[in-house]
Amino acid sequence: MGNLEDPALQRFVTAHQAGNLPVAEDGYRGILARKPLHAGAWHYLSLLLWQTGRRGDAVAAAEKAVRFAPNLPKPRQNLGVMLMDGGAHDRAREQFAALARMAPTLPQGAYGLGLVAAALHRHDEAVTHFREAVRLGPNSAEAHYNLGCALKGAGDTKAAEAPLSRALALRAEYPEALCNLANVVAATRVSEAEAHARQALALRPDFLEATYTLGTILEAQTRLSEAEACYRRAVELDPTSHEAWSNFLFYLNYSDTKTPAEIAVEHGAWGARYAALPALPHDNSPDAGRRLKIGYVSPDFRAHSVSYFIEPVLAAHDSATVEVFAYACRPGEDNATRRLKAVAHHWRDISTLDDDAAEAMIRADGIDILVDLAGHTGSNRLPLFARRPSPVQMSWIGYPNSTGLAAMDWRMVDAITDPTGAGDDLASEGLLRLPGCFLCYQPPSPAPDPMARPEDGTVVFGSFNKLQKVTPSTLATWATILARVPGSRLMLKSQQLDDAAIRDRIAGAFAAHGIDSARLDLLGWVADRSGHLGLYNRIDVALDPFPYNGTTTTCEALWMGVPLVALRGDRHAARVGASLLTAVGVPELIAETREAYVDMAAALAAAPSRRAALRRDLRPRMAASPLCDAAGFCGGLEQAYRDAWRRWCG
Repeated sequence: MGNLEDPALQRFVTAHQAGNLPVAEDGYRGILARKPLHAGAWHYLSLLLWQTGRRGDAVAAAEKAVRFAPNLPKPRQNLGVMLMDGGAHDRAREQFAALARMAPTLPQGAYGLGLVAAALHRHDEAVTHFREAVRLGPNSAEAHYNLGCALKGAGDTKAAEAPLSRALALRAEYPEALCNLANVVAATRVSEAEAHARQALALRPDFLEATYTLGTILEAQTRLSEAEACYRRAVELDPTSHEAWSNFLFYLNYSDTKTPAEIAVEHGAWGARYAALPALPHDNSPDAGRRLKIGYVSPDFRAHSVSYFIEPVLAAHDSATVEVFAYACRPGEDNATRRLKAVAHHWRDISTLDDDAAEAMIRADGIDILVDLAGHTGSNRLPLFARRPSPVQMSWIGYPNSTGLAAMDWRMVDAITDPTGAGDDLASEGLLRLPGCFLCYQPPSPAPDPMARPEDGTVVFGSFNKLQKVTPSTLATWATILARVPGSRLMLKSQQLDDAAIRDRIAGAFAAHGIDSARLDLLGWVADRSGHLGLYNRIDVALDPFPYNGTTTTCEALWMGVPLVALRGDRHAARVGASLLTAVGVPELIAETREAYVDMAAALAAAPSRRAALRRDLRPRMAASPLCDAAGFCGGLEQAYRDAWRRWCG
């Protein structure tokens, strides 16, 4: 009774397709009353029940269709899709695997297995299945699209471009493919990415992902007001979208027009959504002196700026005092991941776990203090922290602002980034001020030796920060410095500068301040880290952007012997430069006003002997400074953990 083409059945299928659902449902049920083993009627009834929101009944009907016609592909494919959408991934995988075995020349089995793997964030596995689906169904736009998404998820954005482009060739009006293609090419071809995102929105104006994707693309071009409009629109489209909110909140840190209070309000608005979320009790032993279990949660346990600051800490922790758990929330690994795995006491991959499963794991591990290293950066797990899986929770390193989350007890800072009384009332967390700098840096190894540029009468200023940090006020100040120092040049290095249109935009912005483009060196991506570091030997004075200072770029400049001028600002993000320079022992490079910042840069330009001395001395001074003293830093950090734990113990 597995005939899906039964003429008696087709009459009601036609009614179903025409939208006459009551007639179709009565018809399907009438057939089943006479022929209860009619797989076709069960199959179409399951589709109707799913369509009308009766999902449990739909799955039960689909299971009967498969039971009564086990060799028909369509009912089994339908059941697999329903199970997957309902979160029953293991059962869905069984159906798709059976489908692949019974119909090995059809793409549906491999395609379904790819969907299940993708839903579980098993991107490499998904790539394998979708490649097979493409081989069996080369004209399937959906298979090519999902292969591209899986490759992107696996981190191979270059390979992802081809299947996404093929999907669009097969189906020109495919907004999802356009949006993902925009994401894939945005790093190097920003103008093209913008065109793809806008085309996706032209096809579907309320497309949430395309809306905030366009925001990130505009932000990368320093078109900040346009980016903000996109982010606000995304939040309006779906106020429950954590990704939309995090994109918006992260953007706010770049703005040189928003006050700290205004930014705090927006973070608080996001956090209010989680304020009443109930938390289960914790059964951790309230022994104030026992060995503590510390959990670090990050998507950036890889070659990423965060790893430069967390690796020395993980390696230097006193295992008699703390037991360290690392929770990785992004799949895949590289050399940095392998080093981090080697120094963490326990490694957990939560990239494929939802918040329920991740919380259960953290509770089972008995974590006492859970530390977020991402804030509102990409792939963060702040909604997991909102559930309070550990008694004490903290935010550190990865985000230069409050999370806005009431369940986050502390944010680790220092007395320079966050002076006592300056901004305490704007943070949703308590500010836990570490002794000295709030960061510990692991210098790159190997790294080129610092080498002074030949004295040719030209002074080269430079900044290797993301262009989003080069705000209008920063750019205007740098233009003033170039005007003050005749013949000087400015070298900017950022991945976005691989795009010719962005280079033209930056050159035009400087031209508006009277600076000829011939005085600008605009460099793009350098994949090799030694090659990237070597470029510091081509600049004389580094310039810190504001209000969002550099962090890794500042440390790299100092390690390469390049003096860096920083402006002490009015918020954490704008005082990181001051904190780092103080830790290294060169507080004289901190300016208190924009005018002093310009004067300081000009004075360094006019002092070649001073620059030469700094080029020679900065690296050894930095190596011997508190910034690179991992053992000393961990002593203060572990004491801060102990103090916070004692507060919880009461």
